Amino acid sequence: MPNLTGKTIGELRAMTPSEIRTAMAALLAPLSRKELIEFDQDATEFADKPEVTTGEHGIISRTQTVRDALGDVVRVESSEYTYYRDGEIHDIIQSVRDAKNVQTAKHRIRHFRDGRQPVREAMAVEAVMEP
Repeated sequence: MPNLTGKTIGELRAMTPSEIRTAMAALLAPLSRKELIEFDQDATEFADKPEVTTGEHGIISRTQTVRDALGDVVRVESSEYTYYRDGEIHDIIQSVRDAKNVQTAKHRIRHFRDGRQPVREAMAVEAVMEP
């Protein structure tokens, strides 16, 4: 948590609770609603509950929207799962889209059946088509 008053610990210990509240209020007064929420929650981004679609073998897709303190979309993270016929995970394609719905990252996590560890591979990001 940030030091609201700009005072040292010794100075704070010498102040009354009322003096500390007054010092904090003076520093909080100019903050915007967004800044106050970020300060209160000690975060600048907040993830919505993920939307998950399941199928016969498990998760088919998972999408999660990340928002700023005022609720505006920062990015959308999504994962699509494919499975081998026996139900083991084959690939997970993960992508990230920014607030303008432009894809900024995409990669595949490839799973193997021969005991090798999964491998993360970068994939081409979809080109942005200008109108």
